[in-house]
Amino acid sequence: MRLYLPSVTRLSLSSCHSSSAVLLLFSALVVLAVTAQSACAQARQPATSEPITPVSIPPAPATRPTLDLPLRITRRPATVGVPFKESANVRDLANIALVNETGKAVPAQFRVLSRWRAPATDTGRPIKWLLVDTDVPAGNYRLVLGNNQKPAVGINVASTSSGSYQIEAGRIKLNVPASGSSLLASLKLDGTEQLAQPVTLTIELPRAALLVGPAAAGTTQLRVTDSSGLAAGARLRFEHTGKLLWDAAAGDNRFAARAGDAMMAGRAYRLDEGTPREEEVFAVREEQGWLYTRERLRFSHPRGSRVRDLAAEQETAQVRALRGQTVTTVAPLRQAHGYSEKVVIADAADKPLKLVATITQTRLEETGPLRVVIRQDGHFQPAEAKEKADPLTPLRFTLRYHVYAAQPFVRLQLRLINTGPYGFGGDRNSRPPFAQHVLLNSLIVHLPFAAEISNAQREEARSARDKRIATISVGQASNHIEVTVPEFSENFPKLLVADTEGVRFEILPRGFDQYLFEGARAKSTEFYLGLETRAAAAMTNSLGGVLDPAYVAETGAVHPVMVERRNWMKFFAEDREMAVAATRLERWLASAYAREENESSPNRTGQSIFEVRQQGQHYGWQNFGDLEWADGYTNLHYDLPYILLREYTRTADARAFQLGSEMARYRADWGQHHADDYWDTERTMNFRGLAFYEKGEHGSYREPLVTHTWIEGLWLYWALTGDEAVHESALEGSETLARREFTFYNSLSWNEPRWVGWPVLGLMAAWRYSGKLEYLNQAKIKAYLLVQAEEDYGRKGYFIPSGSGIGQAVQPFMWSGYAQIGVIEYWRETADRRVADYLVRIADWLVGKQGSRPVLVGGEVQRDGNYQPLSTPYFWYPDKAGENSSVALGIMSLPLLTVTAQITGREDQRVWAQRLFRDATYYRDVPENASINRMQLSPISFNSATYSGSAPKIYGQFGLFVPLYLAARVREQEQQR
Repeated sequence: MRLYLPSVTRLSLSSCHSSSAVLLLFSALVVLAVTAQSACAQARQPATSEPITPVSIPPAPATRPTLDLPLRITRRPATVGVPFKESANVRDLANIALVNETGKAVPAQFRVLSRWRAPATDTGRPIKWLLVDTDVPAGNYRLVLGNNQKPAVGINVASTSSGSYQIEAGRIKLNVPASGSSLLASLKLDGTEQLAQPVTLTIELPRAALLVGPAAAGTTQLRVTDSSGLAAGARLRFEHTGKLLWDAAAGDNRFAARAGDAMMAGRAYRLDEGTPREEEVFAVREEQGWLYTRERLRFSHPRGSRVRDLAAEQETAQVRALRGQTVTTVAPLRQAHGYSEKVVIADAADKPLKLVATITQTRLEETGPLRVVIRQDGHFQPAEAKEKADPLTPLRFTLRYHVYAAQPFVRLQLRLINTGPYGFGGDRNSRPPFAQHVLLNSLIVHLPFAAEISNAQREEARSARDKRIATISVGQASNHIEVTVPEFSENFPKLLVADTEGVRFEILPRGFDQYLFEGARAKSTEFYLGLETRAAAAMTNSLGGVLDPAYVAETGAVHPVMVERRNWMKFFAEDREMAVAATRLERWLASAYAREENESSPNRTGQSIFEVRQQGQHYGWQNFGDLEWADGYTNLHYDLPYILLREYTRTADARAFQLGSEMARYRADWGQHHADDYWDTERTMNFRGLAFYEKGEHGSYREPLVTHTWIEGLWLYWALTGDEAVHESALEGSETLARREFTFYNSLSWNEPRWVGWPVLGLMAAWRYSGKLEYLNQAKIKAYLLVQAEEDYGRKGYFIPSGSGIGQAVQPFMWSGYAQIGVIEYWRETADRRVADYLVRIADWLVGKQGSRPVLVGGEVQRDGNYQPLSTPYFWYPDKAGENSSVALGIMSLPLLTVTAQITGREDQRVWAQRLFRDATYYRDVPENASINRMQLSPISFNSATYSGSAPKIYGQFGLFVPLYLAARVREQEQQR
């Protein structure tokens, strides 16, 4: 069993918190480590409860269908997800039409993504999310009940005897093969063939591998990621390079490399090689990730500077034999070599292995009169091999072709997945497979266009590398073709090269440093071929249709409790305090995407995410879409994709969708574990589908945890766009949460209620978007585990397991916040009485109505006239006051107080919820234990001055927990009118 401090506890270790909190939390960490083995044995056995019955789903509405929904189309073509109310009771696609302002039906294509409380295939239930495709001019339209209009010219799809697809769509005609290495055999534009040869995709692998385990001096065995690039009898040399994790100042005597670089003490290193700051140092010891040097640094070295291990280069070895991931050497090694060192065939640096993408399956993934999607799946094999040669790497690819009836371009989505494990299980169990990271020299899409390429067009390609959207065209004005790549400079490295062979889209260009494609990761890239491709590229990160936010909120399809942005000064005209609090909430939420909503403070310039990520290392092959914080990268902690996409549905602000789109696609690819990787020798705990952890290089030095996996943003992005790659990740994440078995012993006996609570939230999202009843039933089972633990402890509103590891204490932000937010959503869906009573007991414990010391502290004017905002301590003790109370932690109890006020109708609960909402919006970033002037409001900024190193996490906590109150309050108030 592994024990973990909660994420907000980790957050408190940043410079914004007091030293006493740091010491207290460090002590807790020590205690947790010491008591890990005995926690389960000491934990009290919960009482046996009755078998949990499946959830009963209410019948579908019996009312007549109604539909009259405004939809503003902003570009052509448009693909956009549209939510329907359950009460609209629209079930049949054949009864839906898109009409213009005169009421005339226009061509549209529809696909049901999900239904209310049932799978999409259940036609007896109302439609919840409908994917709409259309190619009409921008303007105002309506979705109504009626007969859909077919286009004058649609798409003709024919399959050949070989299984390939012939697609005719107006000006475009494609031939998509079913097998082999020709990905696209023919592309005709206005009747003219544009390809001299088929389109292919190639990678080059170096004759090298990475060590995936330490090799002691004297051993003859090396464990490597992949031995396919090595050969028996070859002479190997060792390389070891990395990058600085933090800045290293001149005069200092230490530096820190990235955790994955695994630098060791007792070695000489060269810093900033090839720059004026180059210097050699000797590391005498390692301590908590820092390497301490014999002499002080002569130069300052910025974060990301190159570190070269000179000691690793002093040895060579000869290969005796290769077997799987094990390399046996002729002679014992003279010195130790560590994780992430590279072994290279000494004389083969200029002889990489060239592999070509080979199709294993081609199929029609989506079809209709206006848009079809052809999907190819495959692997990589040697270019000179026969058709059915075994793949040499665990890399797999999916290539989707989106073809439109009336458009002169094709949208291509290329997704690579490393199906080999990251290696957490291999490291823990010393059993293969170990980490199967892939080293790449290049990754190139070859586009051998038939048109002659001019010198000017070659120059156009060379100048494209610094552009956000890169476009080049080849051929004459009367007969030319374009290639456009969106997110070009952000998602670098990329090159567009035009020469006598045509155009090469170098996703990972030759001649740069070798690229590391880690095990269990995925990466997607989009590009467009044809004409008018630059305008078309907007489809990558923007929607083509806009709905009224008030309507979206009213449907309950995004979230059952949501409210659109509105004029709160008018809505709360008789309650100025609430009007200001609600207005500030809107600005807090908008601070992520709208610079104008940010305020400056003495220590911080007001910046949205767009400005924040101009600093640091937010761009690149691995980084784009993620955000940095004090411990590396957040992996979009607290479901930032969901929060940003929810903001788009509430506000219709395209900036929110852009960020949410970039984040969702990152999270679905690089941020999720896509391979089987077992933590235990019994192979029951599999990391497939979990999000990578929140620290390091996108979570690369901690195993994935159910406590840090959020999937609602993936589901919402799919609902808005129909993106099937993201949908696959959403399903994968949902399945891993559903199949994970939790017990009191493996989850709650050691102070980790969020181990159960966060998965309940994920399962509720999966249920709402998929309609799969198994997800809802699993949410009930897991929610009841929390309820049972509290009931067995005496129904006090909390419980303290004897093996908690932190003594007789509760961490309120975890128990009343993290652990219950999913249980609250389960109650919203089911109105389960047992769960309702349980939630009320927790709320009464928070405010001291259970006869114990209140958890919420402050909320009062002090003797000096200052005000202490409502907050909660890091640790609550039944018999003594806690220390280091925090407003930011108190925020997490707001959903609980909100929902229990609704359950009970009690005025005291309403008052507590309103006071906490006010203090959360007024004083979110007030330092812990602070008493302030009531007019001293926290400056609104995504990049918080108080939590400077943890801004993304603080925004995520605020965005996930606080808005629920305002939405519930508005719903209640409007129902009373």
